[in-house]
Amino acid sequence: MPILRRYPLTSFFILTYAITWAGIPFGRFFTFGPLLAALIVVGLTQGKAGLRRLIRWRVGWVWYVLAITVPLAVWLRPLASTSRWAPVPPRWLSSRLAPSS
Repeated sequence: MPILRRYPLTSFFILTYAITWAGIPFGRFFTFGPLLAALIVVGLTQGKAGLRRLIRWRVGWVWYVLAITVPLAVWLRPLASTSRWAPVPPRWLSSRLAPSS
């Protein structure tokens, strides 16, 4: 991959775009595209040493907690708001939506 090694930043953006939008025909949007593209580019340009350096994170425990809880909260927030605040359908509509036995 001489092009990837010569232009790692450009390769990262192209891979990010390609991976992220690859799921559109399947009705999905792959939000993990930047992470996967970074792992691919670092792995191919710097090898195992680069991946170890990328994964090793020397910060306090508070940052680990934030790195895990903030994305989780962002992901769970729409689920909590729609189940709690969604309007209840009228009785006549819910009886028509219920499966008939």
